[in-house]
Amino acid sequence: MNSLIVFARIYKNVYGRNYNTAFADLVNIELSNIIFKYEMRILRMRLLYEKNEIENLIDDIHSAREYIKRDKFLSEVHKIRENNFIKFLEVLCTKNTIRELKKSTALLIKEHEILNKEWLIDKYKIKLKID
Repeated sequence: MNSLIVFARIYKNVYGRNYNTAFADLVNIELSNIIFKYEMRILRMRLLYEKNEIENLIDDIHSAREYIKRDKFLSEVHKIRENNFIKFLEVLCTKNTIRELKKSTALLIKEHEILNKEWLIDKYKIKLKID
């Protein structure tokens, strides 16, 4: 139960843009439920992006891909949603032209099987305004 309280506090800090505090809690949380573990992995990637720790994020992306590929307990639907999130997040982290980002944004908007879609769309919009 204590982990669920920490889990809620992490989200509170994420939405309050207290990324360092959220990240510190995330590192120390232990959840036995497999879905929570994947949610924490996704949240960690979001926090790394927000903190502009792109090299660490790229490492996490590669690690997550392998972990998802090997996980025999995760449903295929969840694997698709996780992998789609990772795919679109990776585009944000790499050097792309405005044209490539716009194409990826259009694909993202059409995609139905994806986690954290609204967050990704928001990050794409911000990236397109900056670049």
